[in-house]
Amino acid sequence: MKSLAILALLLASAAWGVTYDIPKLFPQSCGGVQVAYDLASGRLWEHTQCSTGGRGTRPRQITACADVVWNEDGTVESAQTLWLTNEIGTSYPHAEACL
Repeated sequence: MKSLAILALLLASAAWGVTYDIPKLFPQSCGGVQVAYDLASGRLWEHTQCSTGGRGTRPRQITACADVVWNEDGTVESAQTLWLTNEIGTSYPHAEACL
């Protein structure tokens, strides 16, 4: 949760002076979450990569896309996950697949 608060601060819009909260779209994260968003469409993409153990193993890729409605003060009014992938390998849906 602490990392989401820091991320929200980084996503602050200088033009509007609003800091947008970022909902967590999946329960686990391993070493950080990549985030991309489009305020105009209300779309949010998140991705994390987790080790599956051992040398030479392929990582677990967890990626999600959601429709998010933010209030004027930047708090989340609603978030609906459109899709969530949880696969072992090196490929995963990039932000363009959501935004």
